[in-house]
Amino acid sequence: MKFAVNFSKEAEKLIKNNDVQIDMFKCPNFSKELIIQAESSKPCYVHSGLYAGSGQIHTVNWDVIDGLRRHT
Repeated sequence: MKFAVNFSKEAEKLIKNNDVQIDMFKCPNFSKELIIQAESSKPCYVHSGLYAGSGQIHTVNWDVIDGLRRHT
């Protein structure tokens, strides 16, 4: 199992100072810049706000999700 935390500048500093050890960062899908910044320290995975039964399935931009999946 991997241990991941949400990316933040504070968490990044703790990682760089070896005060905390994690396997990867978690990042939201709405900021590519944040993902790039997180990946400069640790691998990251991207989470998206998809909710079962919400009726949003037809409005999801699957190309963006697939691109982020391939990138991370």
